Formats: sequence, C-alpha cells, structure tokens
Amino acid sequence: QPVDAGTGVATCSIRYITLGSHAIAAAYVRSDGFAASGSPLLTQTVVAAPSTTTVLASSVNPSVASQQVVYTATVSPVPDGGTVAFTDGGSTIGGCGDQAVNVTTGVATCAVTYNVVGGHSIGAVYSGTASYPTSTAATLNQVVGQKATATGLVSSVNPSALGEQVFYTATVSPVPTDGTVAFSDGGAPIAG
Repeated sequence: QPVDAGTGVATCSIRYITLGSHAIAAAYVRSDGFAASGSPLLTQTVVAAPSTTTVLASSVNPSVASQQVVYTATVSPVPDGGTVAFTDGGSTIGGCGDQAVNVTTGVATCAVTYNVVGGHSIGAVYSGTASYPTSTAATLNQVVGQKATATGLVSSVNPSALGEQVFYTATVSPVPTDGTVAFSDGGAPIAG
C-alpha cells in the first residue's frame, strides 16, 4: 500500500471470516533517502461476533384492506451482510423470502398489500453470516380491518305528491369494489 507523503500513513483493510489469532507485521520498503524498516508483530485476535437481535415492526397496524403495509426487520448489532426471510403464518411472503440487510442500518424491509380482512402472524428470521449468528424476531400480529365508508342518501323529489314516483339514491364513499345497499322506510325494507 502506498505511504501518504503528508502523514506517513499506509492502510490495509481486511474482514476475517474465521476465528483465531493472526500475527500481523508491516514492512516499509525504502525509497530514495529513506531506510527500510519493519514493525513489531501485532497479534490480531478474531472472536465470535456478539449474538444478534432481530426486531420486527409494521408501518401501520391495524391496517385496512388494500392499504400497503411495510414490515421492517432491524438486526443489531448491524451485521456485515445476510438476509431476512419474512413469513405469514409460517409461509414465506411472496417476494420477501430473501430480503438483503442494509450493512449501514441493519434494516431489511418487505411491502405487502392485503385485500382481505383478517389477522396475520408475521415472522422474520435473519440468516446470519460467518461473523454474525442468525436470530429470529418475536412474532408480530398484523390486523387488517375494513375500510371506513360513508353513505349519503338523497331523494329525487321531496316533498312528493301522492302517487308520484320517488327515486332514492345512496352514494357510498370511498367507492367500494362491491356490496349492496338496503333501503328501508321506518325500519322496514322497501319492497323491490
């Protein structure tokens, strides 16, 4: 590695993937006017990384049908790689079985949109690396509820004359994908 002419420093970077001790030495190769020199031995000891912890969170819980939910798995300490597998009821969530962990933040994410109301048991397992062991997050219970709606009602003519045809119009918002409207008069269904 070149020596910085301003500081006299040269650096070398390595990531050990096995445990044990290493005898490290640095030898300066001379240039014009400077004699060669060598450092004393430095013993570098590589130990197992501390255990990891994975914490699972939801961007919104409870959520409503057709709303996107982003699951975030945060691995600490921040590992040097690995992936997180996200599951729902023990089965891998489509597209989220092998999400890379960001080596700066320790975060992996999974985005899901549920179209059906119900509960989901979400899990996250960090795969680990040679330096960082695997870990499993506590199960997160995601609740998907119904979207809130508002129903408005108007009459085509009010007041109306005896025998005059009247149309009632119900407007549901936000606009649903299906469903029915029951019209009643004094609590009793209007025939037809």
